[in-house]
Amino acid sequence: MIKYLLIFIPFISFSQGDWEKVDPQVFVEVLRTFEKTIAEGESYSFETHYSIYNDHKDQTPVKQFKGSLICKSGKELNVRQMGQLMIQNPAMNLTIDTVSKQLVIQQADPSFFYRKTVDDYLKFSEMAEGIYRKKLVEQDVYILELKKGFPYKSMEITVTKQGTITQVIIYSNQPYQVDNTDYSNARAKIVMDMRDFRKGKSVDFKGFLTIGDFIKQEREKLIPTGSYSHYELIDLRN
Repeated sequence: MIKYLLIFIPFISFSQGDWEKVDPQVFVEVLRTFEKTIAEGESYSFETHYSIYNDHKDQTPVKQFKGSLICKSGKELNVRQMGQLMIQNPAMNLTIDTVSKQLVIQQADPSFFYRKTVDDYLKFSEMAEGIYRKKLVEQDVYILELKKGFPYKSMEITVTKQGTITQVIIYSNQPYQVDNTDYSNARAKIVMDMRDFRKGKSVDFKGFLTIGDFIKQEREKLIPTGSYSHYELIDLRN
C-alpha cells in the first residue's frame, strides 16, 4: 500500500510544545504498523479523494477528483484514478485509457504486493531533512521536511491511534498551473483523503474487473474484446 503514498517541508511555523522532532525509526514503525494491519494475501480496499490547490494558502481547490483501490486476495488490483483504470494480476499490468481509447499492457509490477522491510522504510525516511510529530487526541500528524533537490517541499501524514493513514498532504515547490502568471511564486498543495478503508470479508467486489474483461487471446495474439474491441492495444512488454 505504501507505493500509493507520495512525498514533500511544511509552510508552517513549528511551535514549541506542539511539534516534536522524532527519530526516523519512529516514523518507520508507523509505516510498518500501517502495512501490517493487512495480512499477507488479504483483500482490502479504500477510496481516495484529491483536492489540488494552486497555492498552499488558497481556500478553493482548482481541481478535485476521486479514486479507489481494490486488492483481491493480495494478487489482483483495480486502481481507478483521473479517468483511468489500472488492472494487475500476476501475469500482467493493464491500463485502460478511455479518453485516448487505448489499452496499454506492461509487465506486472511486483512492488504493488511486495511487503516492505525495515531497510525499505529507512531508505524512504532518508529523503527527509527532519521528521516532526504532533500528538492529538485521536490521531498523530507527522511532517517530513524533504532534502533539497526533490520536486516536493514537504509531506504531512495523519495517522489514527489504530495505525491507519487517513490523510496525506503534499506541498510542492511550484504552482499547479505553471502557465498562470498570477501564481508564478505559488507553491501547490495536494490533499489526499483516504476513506472507507475495508479489508477481508467487508470488501465490496461489485464492479471488480479482470484483464479478461478487456482483452482475450486469439491463437498467439492478444486482442481487445467486447465493447473495447475498437481500442488501440499497445503491448510494452517486449
